[in-house]
Amino acid sequence: MEKRATPTPDLSSTLPSLKILSTLPAFIYIFDYEKQTMSWCNNFMEKRTGYTLVEMQQMGNDFFTSVLHPDDFIRLLKIREEFRKGQKESSGICRIKGRNDRQWHWLYGTAVPYAHDKDGLTRQVISILHLLKQMETLPQMAERLYLLIQSSLSNQLNKLTSREKKVLKLVSSDKSDEIVARDLFIEKTTLKTHKKHIREKLGSENFELLVALAHASEAKKISEEK
Repeated sequence: MEKRATPTPDLSSTLPSLKILSTLPAFIYIFDYEKQTMSWCNNFMEKRTGYTLVEMQQMGNDFFTSVLHPDDFIRLLKIREEFRKGQKESSGICRIKGRNDRQWHWLYGTAVPYAHDKDGLTRQVISILHLLKQMETLPQMAERLYLLIQSSLSNQLNKLTSREKKVLKLVSSDKSDEIVARDLFIEKTTLKTHKKHIREKLGSENFELLVALAHASEAKKISEEK
């Protein structure tokens, strides 16, 4: 006779009592596979996305399509499928845009299955994500996030033309727009257009963050070549 797994308790019934989670500057939420919607999230997530927990629950997966970058939503679906197959953890980065936001914000974090049904299949997953810009210094970001961002960053950079990659590299060297334009033999207005296209292709209005990511990737690459 086949032995069935003992169902684990619903995590969302205990987390709300931990008030500290509602004040932490991070996106913390529980996704329910059976209901295909949010079981719980902290106050910080409600405030930053502009949606209440009730609204998220009513929207189901439409909530994620509303706030996640399309490419990242596709990756989310793949991660969920891997969890159903027994994966124990998933870490990475994504872009999110709240209801009242004009630009994408980069997040990094980890998702871990918690509750399982009687067949041992994942029933609930808890995710904790931090705003990437909250990292204190560039060296810390390069050290702690390199493994997480490398694959995603490489995929994003492949969307750029060779000219746009050169622009990003030069700007990443801390040169002023005037010097970069001079080095490329172009007008500053043309440089601004290139930067605009880079923002659009990489899904972020925060050019400083894109420069920081390029810095981190280049710094790690150089250290590995030595």
